[in-house]
Amino acid sequence: MGGISVETLAGTIILIALGVIGATVWMVQGRYDKGFFKSAVSQNNSEAAAPVIEDSPPKILSGMEPEGFSPMSDAEIFNPDILSEKINGKADLYIECDFRELTARRYVNQKDPALWFEIYIYDMKEPRNAFSVYSMQRRPQTKDSAVAPFAYSTENALFFTHGVYYVEIVGAQASEILDAALVKTAEKIIAAYPSEPLVLNELSFLPPENMLKHTMKYFLKNAFGFEKMDNILTINYDVSEKEFMVFISERQGVSEAKALRDDYEKFLTAIGGKMTPDENPAIPDLAIIDLMGETEYFFSLGRFIAGIHAAPNREDGDGMVRILYDFMNVEMQK
Repeated sequence: MGGISVETLAGTIILIALGVIGATVWMVQGRYDKGFFKSAVSQNNSEAAAPVIEDSPPKILSGMEPEGFSPMSDAEIFNPDILSEKINGKADLYIECDFRELTARRYVNQKDPALWFEIYIYDMKEPRNAFSVYSMQRRPQTKDSAVAPFAYSTENALFFTHGVYYVEIVGAQASEILDAALVKTAEKIIAAYPSEPLVLNELSFLPPENMLKHTMKYFLKNAFGFEKMDNILTINYDVSEKEFMVFISERQGVSEAKALRDDYEKFLTAIGGKMTPDENPAIPDLAIIDLMGETEYFFSLGRFIAGIHAAPNREDGDGMVRILYDFMNVEMQK
C-alpha cells in the first residue's frame, strides 16, 4: 500500500484551514453591527469634533427657513474650543458666560440671491447666562422688538433670548423682505423650543418712572471691577436730562446682602474712595463714597444690595437713591 504523500497531506491541511476561515468570516458577517463601525468612523471624522447636544438646534435648523427661502449652507457647530473661528474677537464674552455650543446656518431667498441671512443660536446653559450676553451685546440706536420679551432689532438684524438660548438673525442688507423673514424665522425658533419666559425678579423692585429699559445689562461676574459683585442687574434712569446707572442684586439672604455691601465699601475705600457724610439719614446702611469725581451710593435692604453707580453729581444722586430706597422698601412690604 502506498502512503499519503507529503504534498497531498499539506494540500488537505490548507483546504481545511481555508474552510475554517471562510466559516469564521460568514459568522462574523452574520453578526455585523452597523453601529459599531459607524462609531469607529465618527471618531475620526473632523466634522464630529464639536459635540451635538440632545435636542440641540442642528435637529431643527433645516425647518427654520420662512416661505420663499432655502438653506444656503449646511449647519455649522462650534464648541468653546473653536468658537473664535466663527466670531473672532467676541468669543471671550460668551465663554465667560458659560457658553456651551453655537449652531449657525445661512438661508437665501429663492428669487434673489442677494437676500440672505444667517442664524446664530448660542446655547448658554442657563437663561440668565443667555440674557447676560444679550444685554452686553445690545448696541446703541436699536429698537425693541415684540417677537420676544427680551428682543431688539437693527436695520438688518434681530436679537433675542429664549430659554437657555441667545439668538442672532443677521441679514445681508436692510430689506423689507429680509425684515419679514427674520421675524418669521424668530417665531419658528421660539415655537420649536417651548420655554418659560425669563423672570428678572429684581426689576419689580426698581421704580419704573424715567427708566431707560434699553440700557439694561446683567453682569454675571466682576461688576464695576469688583470680583465679588456678581449677578448684578444695571439700568439707567434719565434724571434732569442726565443718566444715572442704578444697580440691584438679589442675594441668597439678608446676611449675604449685608456682607457684599460691606465688602464693596472696603474695596472702594482701598482704591482711594472717600466716605462722605450721609445726606439721607432715613436710609439705613447707606454708604456714599466719592471716587475720581463721581459718587457711589449703595445699601443693603433685606436680601438685596442696590445703589447708584458713578453718579455724576451729588444733588441728583442724593434724590435718586432716596427714590430707589423708598420704592424698594414699599415693594418689600407687599
